[in-house]
Amino acid sequence: MSPLNADQVQLRLDGFFETRPAVIFAYLFGSVARGDAGTLSDIDIAVYLDPLQLPKKTGYGFHSELLVELQTLLANDTDLVLLNQASTVTKYQVVKNGILIFCRSEERRRDFHDHTVKAYLDLKPLLKVQRYYLKKRLATGIFGGGNVG
Repeated sequence: MSPLNADQVQLRLDGFFETRPAVIFAYLFGSVARGDAGTLSDIDIAVYLDPLQLPKKTGYGFHSELLVELQTLLANDTDLVLLNQASTVTKYQVVKNGILIFCRSEERRRDFHDHTVKAYLDLKPLLKVQRYYLKKRLATGIFGGGNVG
């Protein structure tokens, strides 16, 4: 089966999030958003939820139920990221490289975007140091608790 492109994903999801009041905004990200999806690629969707709008009781949890609905609608393997719980790096990658596919509140999306960029810029120097030492350990064959190789 050939992978869906970003436009096809957006067409299939048209109207989907409007009927789910807990979803404030959603992004398409990853290989489909970049336009380099292959036959084994999944579809990466990230959503930001309003906890006050979550259904009170769901059998397997809102995340699981939303994921199953998305996989059925897209007829493709799908990865669903809850931005409320994602790491700073993941949030930044989504807002930087993702495609906004649904937005219920532009103000809340803008606030999330601004907060995410600020948090990432605060973290960036630490990530640089972490990468330096990781590369150094890999180059010397020392990784984790012992030697590599």
